[in-house]
Order: sequence, then C-alpha cells, then structure tokens
Amino acid sequence: MNALRTLAQMPHGGVKYREYADACRRLSWLNTDSKQVCDLAILCEASYLPDKSAKTCYQHQLDFNYLEIRHLWEDAKLIQRVSISPE
Repeated sequence: MNALRTLAQMPHGGVKYREYADACRRLSWLNTDSKQVCDLAILCEASYLPDKSAKTCYQHQLDFNYLEIRHLWEDAKLIQRVSISPE
C-alpha cells in the first residue's frame, strides 16, 4: 500500500500522477460515445496493407481506414437502385 501512495504522489511532467491518471480517465470516457467520421479508405488484402498510401495520408494528416477488398462483395449493401431509361 505504501508503494501505491508513493506512486500517486510522484510528479509526472510537473503534474502529480493521480491528476494525470484522472485526466486520462476523463478523456477515455469522452471517446466512448464518439463516432468515427472517415471519408477515406485504402483498399487492401488481409495479408497486405499498402504502406505508401498510408504514409501519404499520415503526412497530410488525413484520417483513413483500411478496407479489405473482400468486404466490397461480402458486406456491401445496395442503398438505392438507379435505373437509366432510354430517351
């Protein structure tokens, strides 16, 4: 118990560890109700993730997800059917 009390009183970058841990806990709680908004996907395989595309996204601070190609036909859902009629 003495070690835990000492750990809670240790400074961590000018902030006591307990205050730092409380701030992390509050931030983690905020993230539980958040929804990811991402408009960019990098197509990949289960055994291969393209790194050049990801590097470019990271360098330009673009949020992205990897999307396995198989999900395009296994999990895709048709939202709206478009028909083109002859004029």
